[in-house]
Amino acid sequence: MVTYFPEAYVKIKQLSYSSVAVPVEIRLKSDNLEDLAHYSDSLVGIMRRMPELMLVRSSMLEPLSTTRIKIDDEKASRLGITNEDVELQMAFRYGEGLTVSTAWEGDYDVNVKMKTEDADQATKQDVKDELIPIGISAALPTDLNELRSVAKSGSFMPSVPLRQFAEVVPTWQYGQICHRNGLRVVTVMAEVARDKNVGFVTKDIMKFLETFQLPEGMQIEIGGQYDDDKETTPKIVSALIISIAIIFFVLLWHFRKVSEAVLIMVCLSLCVFGTAMGILLGGVPVSLTAVLGFVSLMGILVRNGVILFDYAAEVKELEHLSLKDAIHVAAERRMRPIFLTSAAASMGVVPMVFGGSGLWSPMGCVICYGALITMFFILTIMPIAYWKVMGKSEKVKE
Repeated sequence: MVTYFPEAYVKIKQLSYSSVAVPVEIRLKSDNLEDLAHYSDSLVGIMRRMPELMLVRSSMLEPLSTTRIKIDDEKASRLGITNEDVELQMAFRYGEGLTVSTAWEGDYDVNVKMKTEDADQATKQDVKDELIPIGISAALPTDLNELRSVAKSGSFMPSVPLRQFAEVVPTWQYGQICHRNGLRVVTVMAEVARDKNVGFVTKDIMKFLETFQLPEGMQIEIGGQYDDDKETTPKIVSALIISIAIIFFVLLWHFRKVSEAVLIMVCLSLCVFGTAMGILLGGVPVSLTAVLGFVSLMGILVRNGVILFDYAAEVKELEHLSLKDAIHVAAERRMRPIFLTSAAASMGVVPMVFGGSGLWSPMGCVICYGALITMFFILTIMPIAYWKVMGKSEKVKE
């Protein structure tokens, strides 16, 4: 497919929740354009040798064959021609044209431009022969009678070829010079190969950049997915803290005891093991949807913990058992509903696990594997923790 579109970058992208256009970006900042061009080309060559990267390119694009007009200031001033006159004439004749109107296609605006027919196919000789209107002061006749006749006709528009006061020199120019926050910036961009983690690849590049020798005044900035994660991670962490706080107050309202609420909140750390195993077994990256899966695991643990602790308190009161025997009986009798709850949650996300979606697969793996592993902790560690913590609490009351 790549050979069908010469000099074009063909990118096939999977559905992703990420808003970044390019996953890997290395930005070079400097006032020296020559240094930017040299070191960006060196970085592009190095990154192209990395098998994890594809479509490595620079924002400067390829050099373009252009012409440079060197104006003789003395000759131009005699003719009353300024640099601005030449720029306007050349932009109209050989540039993108002048915008004269705007046409609308539904909600999209299209600029209507006026330009000459040979704007895209002019030669160097055409540029030399281009007629430039001369200034009025240089064009007016000195004889009074001739001046009156010119004024009556109204058709006097003298002009001279560009070659009479300027030199046209062929040269190579940069295809694009980008700026970011007012500074010259060259961005080296790359796509990541399939089944490669963007975060791991970016870290490998950052390790190499630590040894990359740069001239004085040049800075390196990491963009792409790495920069986007730096902005979104604090928001995700804040939302996670808020959700934990809400869970705590709901538990406090339910149990009417700070000790039991705090115990379940501490037991939420058991979800970390389930989440880690889900990510490792599923081979998925840590993403936003993986964090959502972690929050779902916390909800499952809290629900099963409430079932277990409530039943233990009920058994202790009705059957007059000790705290240790009560939680033991509760774990035995509540094993089946806890297993069914965890198994239902785990099996319900199997299509997400095997669907292979880059968006939903992390969440499915965390819930599928994490729910089963967390269920084991609920039936083993949480009863022992309840016995130890609540036993001390009762001794303090006595």
